[in-house]
Amino acid sequence: ANQWYHIIMQRTSGVTKFFVNATQTPNTFTTTPKTPTQTRIGSQTGVRFFAGLIDVVRIYNRALTATEILTHYNQERQLFGV
Repeated sequence: ANQWYHIIMQRTSGVTKFFVNATQTPNTFTTTPKTPTQTRIGSQTGVRFFAGLIDVVRIYNRALTATEILTHYNQERQLFGV
């Protein structure tokens, strides 16, 4: 509660990785996701909702490098004064 987090989900070459505060988590998936027909941020199928604030959302058409992830993290920390 009352904690700022920088979260990135990266999908490249069939592998999904998660980064929290620019550090890769041990959660890695190799399953092929279904092509989405809708995009929801902050809820799962419009039923369960994220109980917090989502400040900045970015979607890229390519996987970010580890250096880019760290750069984004540092920029957001400065922006939000964390």
